Amino acid sequence: MKFYKSLILTLLFSSSLFSQSKEALEIKNLYWGDNDTQKNNVDIPVEWENESAVILYQEYFYDYHKYGKKVKYINAIRKRVKLLDNASIKEYSEFSFVKSFRVARGYWGKKGKKHLGIKIIKPDGTEKEIEIDKEAVETDNYNEYKIAISGLEVGDIIDYYSYTIEPFKQKSGYTFKSIERPLIDIYPTKEFVLRFNTENDFFINFNTYNGAPKLKEIETDKSNDRRYVLKANNLKKSEFPRWSAPFKELPFFKFQVIFARNGSYENSIFDFLSDDEKDIKKSVSKEDVLKLYDNHYGIFKYYDKAQSKYFKDKKLSNEELVMELYYYLRHHHRNQFIQPVIIRESDIVFNSFHHYGTRISFIDTNYKFIKAFASTLIDKEIPFDVIVTKNRDDGDIEDLLFSSEMNTILRVNLDTPLYISIFDSHSTLSSMNPLIESSKAYALSYSYEKKRLDAVEEITIPSSSYVDNESLEELNVNLKEDFSGIKINRMSKHTGHNKTFKQEDLLYFFDFLDEEYSKGKTKNFFERLKNKKNKIKAKKEYDALVEKLKKKQKEHFKKTVESEYDMGIENHTFEFHEMGRYSGDSSFAFKDEFEINEGLIKKAGPNYIIQIGKLIGGQVDITEKERTREENIYFRNPRSYRNVIKLTIPEGYKVVGLDKLKKTIDNPTGAFISSAEIDGDILTITTSKAYKNNFEPNANWNSILDFLDAAYQFTNEKILLKKG
Repeated sequence: MKFYKSLILTLLFSSSLFSQSKEALEIKNLYWGDNDTQKNNVDIPVEWENESAVILYQEYFYDYHKYGKKVKYINAIRKRVKLLDNASIKEYSEFSFVKSFRVARGYWGKKGKKHLGIKIIKPDGTEKEIEIDKEAVETDNYNEYKIAISGLEVGDIIDYYSYTIEPFKQKSGYTFKSIERPLIDIYPTKEFVLRFNTENDFFINFNTYNGAPKLKEIETDKSNDRRYVLKANNLKKSEFPRWSAPFKELPFFKFQVIFARNGSYENSIFDFLSDDEKDIKKSVSKEDVLKLYDNHYGIFKYYDKAQSKYFKDKKLSNEELVMELYYYLRHHHRNQFIQPVIIRESDIVFNSFHHYGTRISFIDTNYKFIKAFASTLIDKEIPFDVIVTKNRDDGDIEDLLFSSEMNTILRVNLDTPLYISIFDSHSTLSSMNPLIESSKAYALSYSYEKKRLDAVEEITIPSSSYVDNESLEELNVNLKEDFSGIKINRMSKHTGHNKTFKQEDLLYFFDFLDEEYSKGKTKNFFERLKNKKNKIKAKKEYDALVEKLKKKQKEHFKKTVESEYDMGIENHTFEFHEMGRYSGDSSFAFKDEFEINEGLIKKAGPNYIIQIGKLIGGQVDITEKERTREENIYFRNPRSYRNVIKLTIPEGYKVVGLDKLKKTIDNPTGAFISSAEIDGDILTITTSKAYKNNFEPNANWNSILDFLDAAYQFTNEKILLKKG
């Protein structure tokens, strides 16, 4: 889980000022001075004595204030941890940070400051403060430094803070990045504190979930000074196991602060604000969502004359028009510009877009895509809804609090409703974000009579099935004459979400741009160049870049295959057979050949043992620790995998051990089924594995383990090639 990695292990600190300046000393005194309430916090509850570590105190601090035209944002963390075994000592034995940074906020970026303090408290009470400016060592990465914390022992307490100050200028307003954080850590926590301060012109959206304590306001002497605190004690730990969703089950808080110096900015911002800046907004209703979208999406007009002209006299059914519209937008407003972007960024031709005319319409945001798509739907009076939802593992739609949580998609109301949720270089009309499948959502209906979004209802977005998201691999396997290895000829076909993943991983722009320009009936970059000399020079540099990237692609593909089989391969070649970029039903297919020369064959007298099970690729190995589980199971999406392995049996040998290759585990959560048969000199092994649902309650964990264990066990199965 991305979020908890920031709470443990290596911490990313930026610091432009390590020396003990007046400001640095004031901050150190804030945490470690005479008024430090935590200096005597050294004891842990008896029930936690066998833990790897205990967090004695953890505090997050956020401060938002304005000074004339300037705004200052402060965020800080302090953590005090008692180390109880060598594993936790290893976790806290190194800190990483960058020395300086530029504030990327507002209109004028200024230099930010981060102050870092680390000290070690021994069991006898002696303290050692780490001299960061002396002990930091620069790494090979730009501006990155590391500090090794030596001498840590079981029973030590490590106490550290990071204090960030980010000043910037802002005349009208600014939306700060939302913050979402669980109270739970991988170690039990004795005390957790959140503090944040704001003042006039700062709007706050804040709430807690899954049993987390409520935020409390602290009274102050100044009417424009607002301070808040949240406290929790004796928090259990979480292992954050694979396929868990902490924001669905663990106590957490989330908030966002919006600075609005005047009412015009309040009205223009695409987010949810309380009616009064003094009031914290704790929830967002479906009516709030309807109002926000109706105000900001307006009449949905996307002013592109070429698009309007292209579809004006088209005599197509609604289904045909929607399909053509999608691929028209994907090419004319996105993919035809891939080449000039690469040419410009590679310094081949600086002004590459000059050759595309003066009105370049590039769709680079979801907002633009919806406006562009809906504009033609409206022209053709095709009914549609705007759908607003959240990622399934990030909480329910009822917990929506700010716009950065929202996924906005279109539902075109054809005979069979069509959900359009992805718009990128390879996406098809039916491509769906797997994280929003099965999620609750708000459907905002567009009224042709009122020419606006005028109604909202709650719906559930449908889900794909494991049959829709399939990977099929057909392997023809031949042993080398001297039995030193095997040669594999493989055809791979991927559909649904499995296709999307493979396309993003393996395809480069040069694999599909020729098809793009052909189907889009537009000129590529070099066909637009009129100066012959410039064209020859640019094409030569471009071809050299492509050749360089092809070598990179080849190496990446090889490493991908090695990762799939968890062993080295040699002599890898590949070719793409079907791109699968113009139909949701089509597959992404490729053929590759390679050799595996180590790890599969073992000589046993005149016979040979073949680890045939490894040819289905690596499988999930559930550790003993993972087998006890409290959390529910959240898979990314239902999916399935099939393997057909055809092994040519060497002349003079027969196969022994087929019974172990025949397994059947099939239950409502998933399946692993395998079979093996011999026809002439061909041994055919067929396996299928399915994750049937995207969610399973914890009560079904053992059923999941049944098919996962069966698949993993299969990778350990062997056959014997017996002489004679």
